[in-house]
Amino acid sequence: MQDVQPPSGSGATPAGDANDEHAQAHDRDSDAAPAEGPGHESIAGLRRELESLKALLAASNRDLAHFQRASRRSDERLALALSAAGLAWWDCDFTTGVVYLSEEWSAMLGGERKAVRITLTELADLVHPDDCATLERESLAVMKGDKPSYRVEHRVRDQRGGWRWIDSRGEVTQRDARGRATRGTGTNIDITARVQAEQALRQNEALLRAFTDEIPMLVTVIDRDERYRFVNRMFETWFGMKCEEVIGRRVIDVIGDAEYERVRAGIAEAMSGTPVSFRRRSVIGREIFARYFPHRDEAGNIVGVYTLAEDVSPKEPG
Repeated sequence: MQDVQPPSGSGATPAGDANDEHAQAHDRDSDAAPAEGPGHESIAGLRRELESLKALLAASNRDLAHFQRASRRSDERLALALSAAGLAWWDCDFTTGVVYLSEEWSAMLGGERKAVRITLTELADLVHPDDCATLERESLAVMKGDKPSYRVEHRVRDQRGGWRWIDSRGEVTQRDARGRATRGTGTNIDITARVQAEQALRQNEALLRAFTDEIPMLVTVIDRDERYRFVNRMFETWFGMKCEEVIGRRVIDVIGDAEYERVRAGIAEAMSGTPVSFRRRSVIGREIFARYFPHRDEAGNIVGVYTLAEDVSPKEPG
C-alpha cells in the first residue's frame, strides 16, 4: 500500500495546530500575571520591610528634629538663667585646646558682650602669675580623674589692665576609650566685689583690734546666736583664752554657767534694743562695770550686742 504524505511544503497537522494555540494562550497568560512562587514571596517581603524602614526613618527624623528644637530651647533657657545669675559658662575641647566662653565672660572683663573662642594658652595668659600654679594643679587633678571637679578663686587681667577676681568651677564631661579627658565644661563668676569687701572687712578688723588691744577694757561682739564674733586681747588676760579660741563659740560655753547667769539678762535686754549698764563682781574675782549696746546693721535690724567691761576693783595699797 502506498503511504499518504502530506502536501509538499506544508508542515502543519491538526495536532500541531492545537499545540501551537495552547502555547500562545500560555504566553498570553504569562504576560498578564507573573507566576507566583518562593522568589515572589521573598521580593514582596523585602518591599514590606523597606516600607517599614522608610516609615521608621521618617519617625526618627521627626523625633530628632523635635529633640533638636527642645535642646535649643533648653540651651537658650540655660543661657538666660546663667546670664541672670551673672555666670559665664565655658566648654573646652581638650583635643584641640580651644575654649568656648559665653558672652558673660567678655562682659566680666569689660569688653563687648559677645561669646568668644580662644585657646587654653591664651586663657592661661590672662591669669595672675601668683594664681597660675593653684589653677593648674586643681584642673590637672580633675583631668587625670583624681577629683570629680574643681573650684578655684583666682585673678584674671581685664581689658583695662586691672585684675578681676573669678570663682571658676569645672569638670570633665567626656573621656575617650583610654580614659583621657577630651571635653570639659564649667562656669566662671566675677567675685571682685565680694573679695574687695572681705579685704576691707579684714582691714577694718585689724584696725579695730589694734585700737581695742591698747585700751584697758574688755571688748566683745556677740551675734544673735550669742556666739562671739570679736574679742580683744583683754579677754585672754581675764579668762586665759586666746582670741582665736573664742571666736565662733557660744558665750555660755566660754565663760561657764555661773558667769553666764550673771550676764544673760543684760544680753537679752540689749538684744531687744535697750542699752544696759551694771556693776557686779565677776566669778574671776574682779569688780566689773559693764555696758551692753545693741549692734544694728545698715537696715537698722539688731544683729547682736557690743559689750564693754572695765575692771573697777579697788586698787591694793602699793
